[in-house]
Amino acid sequence: MLGPTGMSSSRWYTPDQYVWQKGLSGGPDAIIIGQTGKSLEAIFLEIKSPRPRKQTQVSGDLELLKIDWTRFLIGSPRERKEARQLDQAVTDFRNSKFSLPGIDQNTVATIYPIIVTLDQWPFSLKNYQAFAEDVRAEGLLRQPQVMPIDIWSCFDFETLCTRVISGGQIFQIVRHRSLGEDYLPLWFQLNLGGSAPGPNSPTLEKSWDKLRDAMVADLGLKEE
Repeated sequence: MLGPTGMSSSRWYTPDQYVWQKGLSGGPDAIIIGQTGKSLEAIFLEIKSPRPRKQTQVSGDLELLKIDWTRFLIGSPRERKEARQLDQAVTDFRNSKFSLPGIDQNTVATIYPIIVTLDQWPFSLKNYQAFAEDVRAEGLLRQPQVMPIDIWSCFDFETLCTRVISGGQIFQIVRHRSLGEDYLPLWFQLNLGGSAPGPNSPTLEKSWDKLRDAMVADLGLKEE
């Protein structure tokens, strides 16, 4: 097992690499492990493709948005959606029900739970904070050293991937967002001084389609 001094870069793990106790399975769609100083940090990713109702997309109304994210991203104890799945994954990881090759989970100091949506949601800083508060109000992701849940749009994630950012930079961006800083789309953060692509950019849509197809194939995901 590598401790906090044994890693020089980030590592990306997918479900086929998780080592579960006998008879158990599950886990997030991906986990990224990186090193900051003397400690390790982890990003737990769930990749999801539900879209809010058109009325919500057009109006951007917070109350309508709450209804949609409760239905599609939080769910209920009987129908667990991504926020609940991330909560269970964190608990299983902390309780050593599964491990990652070469990583001692006891050295992972901070976990960032993130949902990546394949469809654009009308999120602003206020909405990000309200979503995180609703998740916590459900009793989810309250474990020690777990940061507030975050949501990345597909465009945020595409820009991050296509720029081939190193693990340290990824965690720096995630850390700033978790502290309520830099809640601009990631493409603005990563293209400072230049024009940012819009959601309807044909080039962006084509490159995202290729990336999404590759992600679905690599992670064994099924679009819903």
